[in-house]
Amino acid sequence: MKIIVGQLNSITGDIDNNFKKIEQLYKQNEFVLIHPEVVFGANIKSLCLNKDFIKKVDEFKNLILEKNKKLPFPCYFYNKPWHKNFNFSSKSYGIHLNLVGGFDECVFHGNSFIINKQGKKIYEFERFKEEIAEIEFENDDFKTEKTLNKISNQENIFNALIIGLKDYVNKSGFKKVMLGLSGGMDSAFVATLAKEAFGSENVKAYLLPSKYTSDLSNELAIKLCENFKIPYEIIPIMPMYEEILKNISKSFETERVDTTLENLQARIRGVTLMSLSNRNDAMLLATSNKSEIFAGYATLYGDTCGGFNPIKDLYKTEIFELAYWYNKRHKNKIPKEIITRPPSAELRDNQKDSDSLPEYPVFDAILKLILDKNLSFDEVVEKGFDKNTVIRILKLISNSEYKRCQAPIGTNLMKSSVYNKKLPLVNKFFIN
Repeated sequence: MKIIVGQLNSITGDIDNNFKKIEQLYKQNEFVLIHPEVVFGANIKSLCLNKDFIKKVDEFKNLILEKNKKLPFPCYFYNKPWHKNFNFSSKSYGIHLNLVGGFDECVFHGNSFIINKQGKKIYEFERFKEEIAEIEFENDDFKTEKTLNKISNQENIFNALIIGLKDYVNKSGFKKVMLGLSGGMDSAFVATLAKEAFGSENVKAYLLPSKYTSDLSNELAIKLCENFKIPYEIIPIMPMYEEILKNISKSFETERVDTTLENLQARIRGVTLMSLSNRNDAMLLATSNKSEIFAGYATLYGDTCGGFNPIKDLYKTEIFELAYWYNKRHKNKIPKEIITRPPSAELRDNQKDSDSLPEYPVFDAILKLILDKNLSFDEVVEKGFDKNTVIRILKLISNSEYKRCQAPIGTNLMKSSVYNKKLPLVNKFFIN
């Protein structure tokens, strides 16, 4: 007996023509299995999930079908025998059928599998790709075999980011994306993801330099665009900055050194990019990483502008790791100087991220203990980290929750994703 098993993309507007695929499969084969979420919103009576189909499933006593509806991509599962985590009732064999593709912030990784009577995984579906498989079932067991080679955690994460970005943009009805390119690591990596997801011809980069932007930043941003063949445009923001400052400075009630003028630069860039997004029908991609988002090291209505943030759930150090991994496979398309130079927002003279934040290796290590491991203050300090540094980071996390509530969504990779960690916006809790 032949069983057709379809690992298909979740439907939003049926952009992948899943309805047609399912109807054709059901017409041509006696037994078809697909994930029920694929036909969400469809007239299921006209598809394969009708009474006759359900009857056939009920008659096929020995097949245990495990339909995975709620398991988005968790990178901590990969390259482990995770099929052993699933219980197929009292039977020792069956089909675990998963969705594939992006759905809002979730990414479903596919990688469905089939287990034979001996409890061995004999067929493994593709990761992050649709697949329709013809499975032979004879003598009360599965016969068709296919397994995949192990791949690195970096490749799994990169593929999850690509499909999450691509599906969100396409299922939202956009054909093009755009971003502000600074010459720094974060925007360079987002540009890399955009190029891989949509092709260079559907990506547009904008350089928005101020008087604090170094020549090297502009040169590196242009070099990246040239390497990827991404079209770009340069729009200096200083004329807008000076005009706005001239009109509002007389209303400043005090004179003091703060971040007002730095935030003004970021907001001018945000307004400029959103206007271009509106007029050119291209989704603006935000470029803030997880470390910055939890530190509040971002300007509301400035660099938080955008319809989707593909690196929202990546720590800064993880972005560096992925950039090195990508360059090894693509002949250093990301200029090396972007990866090796000290990170800086370039909103004032001689500014570096380390002026406002702990060094990223230390910062991210502490964040991971707090967010991923859910350790307490005392437990983090016991790991050998400086008490005052931990207190400082906890204050940053607590004081920046209001920014996270207003930031654009993006692909979730881990349980500790930005939107799964909710803190009260207003409270009288103070960290000493």
